[in-house]
Amino acid sequence: MIDYSTLHEKVIHFPIAFLVLYPFVEIFYLIKKTELGEKLSFIFLVIGLLGIFFALFTGNMTLNKFSHLSIKELEIVNLHIDFATYSTFLVSIIFLLKIYFRRKIPNKIFIHLTIVILSIIVLILIFKVGEYGGNLEETLIKQNQQHQLK
Repeated sequence: MIDYSTLHEKVIHFPIAFLVLYPFVEIFYLIKKTELGEKLSFIFLVIGLLGIFFALFTGNMTLNKFSHLSIKELEIVNLHIDFATYSTFLVSIIFLLKIYFRRKIPNKIFIHLTIVILSIIVLILIFKVGEYGGNLEETLIKQNQQHQLK
């Protein structure tokens, strides 16, 4: 049987790495306008998008782990889920924008700037997801330690 809670903890770092680097790769492409920059930004985005969907899926599978939490702790869980969902939604929007405008308007600066701004917003959201996830993990560790002492 797969322990989804540990799977989630292992899976989340992979898309985060790509999505944290993505705005910088997109800025590089915006400045240099090279084919390498375009391909690299698209690869980072696709890997990040697939990974973030998998992270969201495994995160949802761990929800039964939080049935014993207090109201304040459940608020942290809900904030973690909300920011993860917002991140996934925005990454999906960026992906669709890149696909659509790549075919229609390949070199429009406004579209590229919009994508860069959205990717920076995703970066901020990912940091919030990590903050709440870290708070949640810290709470669970403390509860486990207290439970073991009893």
